[in-house]
Amino acid sequence: MGGTSTSALDYGRENVDARDVESELMARIVAGELGAFEKLYDRLAVAAFSLAMRILNDRGRAADVTQEAFLELWSHRERYRPDRGAPSAWLMTIVRNRAIDAYRNALQRGGPPREERWIPELAASGNTEDRTIARDEACTLRKALELLPTNQLVVINLAYFGGFTQSEIAERLGLPIGTVKGRVRLALRALKLSVPQLGLAEPRSV
Repeated sequence: MGGTSTSALDYGRENVDARDVESELMARIVAGELGAFEKLYDRLAVAAFSLAMRILNDRGRAADVTQEAFLELWSHRERYRPDRGAPSAWLMTIVRNRAIDAYRNALQRGGPPREERWIPELAASGNTEDRTIARDEACTLRKALELLPTNQLVVINLAYFGGFTQSEIAERLGLPIGTVKGRVRLALRALKLSVPQLGLAEPRSV
C-alpha cells in the first residue's frame, strides 16, 4: 500500500481526537521535522502564553517564557515519553516551570508582583481598604489556581483572562466542547470552594 497511507493531519478528519493529532505531530518532531514543530506551535501557543501570563501578569515576560518553552521542547524533543501524557501536558509543564522561575527571579530583583491586577473589578476602587482586600483575595485566588491540574488551568486562563468563550476555547485547543465544559465546571467547583467571595460565574459557551 505504498504511497497511499493516510494520517489525521493529511486529511484533517474532524473526528480525530486532538491528542492523536498532537501525538502524531510530536512523533514527527522527535524525528526532527521542523514543519511539524511549527504546526504544534500554532495549536498550542495561545494556551501556553495564557498560562505564562496567568503566572507572570506581564505580557513581555510571558511571551519570552512561551518562546523559551517551545525552544526547550524542540531542543529536548527526544526526552518526550508518550506514556507520560499528551504533548500539550508536557509543554504546559515546561511553561509553568519557566514562568515560576521567571516570577521568582523578578521578585528577587525587586520587581512588583502586582497581585491587585488579578482581580481588576476590585482593584479599580480607590478605597485603600478595598484595595487591601483585593490584594488578599488575589493572593488566595493565585494559590487556588496553582493547585488546579494543568488542563483545567488552561481553560480557566483562556476563559477569564483571555476573554474566550467555551466554544472558542474548544476550537483553539482542538477539544470537544463537552471536554472544555467539563474542565471548566471542575475548575470552578474547586475555585469556589477556595475563594467563595469572588462569586465566579461560568463563562459564556458561545
